Amino acid sequence: MTILAAFDDHADDEQGNRVYENHTILKCRTRWGKIVHQEDFYVDTVRMVAFDRNLTARGL
Repeated sequence: MTILAAFDDHADDEQGNRVYENHTILKCRTRWGKIVHQEDFYVDTVRMVAFDRNLTARGL
């Protein structure tokens, strides 16, 4: 069975400012109720890199 799931992901800082936002689609193949293969598709991977840099700058 193949399962597709779409969702929006975001993160806010301590002051409530949005520091990350993206749209993601997961594609999973299952066999006997277990995921045997998963692919993640992000609309904008540059946003992920910027978010990782933001976290690193904060020491997280």
